[in-house]
Amino acid sequence: MSSKLMLLILVILSSLQRHCFATDDSSAPNGAGDCVEDVRHPEHPSHQPSTQKNGARRCNEVEDTRRTLWEQHSCRRQERQYQIIAAEACEDMARRMEYAYPDRFTFFPTKWDKFPDDTDDIEIGGFAPYNNISGKHVLFLASFHNNGVTMSQFQVLISLLQSFISSLTVILPYYPVGTMERVTREGTVATAATYAHMFSSLPNCGKPTRLMLYDLHTLQNRFYLVRCLLRSRIFPKFLYISTAIPLL
Repeated sequence: MSSKLMLLILVILSSLQRHCFATDDSSAPNGAGDCVEDVRHPEHPSHQPSTQKNGARRCNEVEDTRRTLWEQHSCRRQERQYQIIAAEACEDMARRMEYAYPDRFTFFPTKWDKFPDDTDDIEIGGFAPYNNISGKHVLFLASFHNNGVTMSQFQVLISLLQSFISSLTVILPYYPVGTMERVTREGTVATAATYAHMFSSLPNCGKPTRLMLYDLHTLQNRFYLVRCLLRSRIFPKFLYISTAIPLL
C-alpha cells in the first residue's frame, strides 16, 4: 500500500471518529447534569458539614455518570460499520480500506457502464441478491475528475438517499472546480458555486448528509457550500473541511 493512500485512509478514519452524527448518539454526555457550587454564607443555618459532603458526593456521581456515558459514546462511534460504495476511480482505495479494517468497512462494487448512446447504465452494488444497503451507514468515495463521471456519481448519490439508508457520508478528497469560484466577466460560470448547488439539492434520507473535503483549494469556497446548504437538509455543521498536513 502506497504511503499517500494509507495516509488518506488514516485521515478518513480519524474524521469519521471525530465527526459522528449527534442524532445517532443520544447518550452523549451533553446535559448530563451540572455541579453547582454552594455559595451560601458559612453562617447560614442550613450550611452544615453534612450538606457539603452530600453536595460533593452528588458532584462526584455526576462526573462519574458523564465519564461513563462518554466512554459508551466513544465505543459506539469506533464500532460503527460502513457499507462502501465507490466511484470507479476509488475502487482500489475501497478494497484496501476493507482489507485493512474488515470489521468496519464492507465494499460493494458498482457496475459503471454506458448504453450505446453514452447514457448511464449503472447498477449499484449491495442490493442483490440481498439488500445490504437499506438501514445501513453508507460511505461514498467520490472522484469528480471529469464531467461525465461527476454526473454519474450524483445519480448514484440520489438513488442511495432514496433507498432508506441510515446515513450517507460523501468523501470527496479533491474539489476539482475549486479555482473557479469567481468571475471577472459576465457570462462566465462559477462552477464552484454550481457544484455547491447540486450538493444542496440532494434528497434527504432523514439525517444530515456529511460532505467531507480534503482539498477545497481556496477557503472562500466554503461560503458557497454553507450558503447553499443552509437552504437544504444538508446542515452546514456537517460540512467538514479536513487536512492531512498534521499527519505528514
